[in-house]
Amino acid sequence: MLSTYDVSRVRSQYHKEVHMETKIYTPKQAWEKLGIGRTMFYHLLKEGKIRFFKNGSRYLIPESSIAEFIKEQTAQCMKGDEQ
Repeated sequence: MLSTYDVSRVRSQYHKEVHMETKIYTPKQAWEKLGIGRTMFYHLLKEGKIRFFKNGSRYLIPESSIAEFIKEQTAQCMKGDEQ
């Protein structure tokens, strides 16, 4: 059985390895990265097509969310080309 110290150390290591490597974007950085405008970006957030979280009143977008959105859009384009 792990001691409280061991559990704390494992959690700390997990946090460093997993969460600290994730890049987080502001909405402006995200819409510039995607090459779309502000209105379209917030529309995509509202539709749930781009994942985000809030810190107080600030929207924050993980890099993985942007990558997932691009992957989904690319897949839809490729599917449309095959028809």
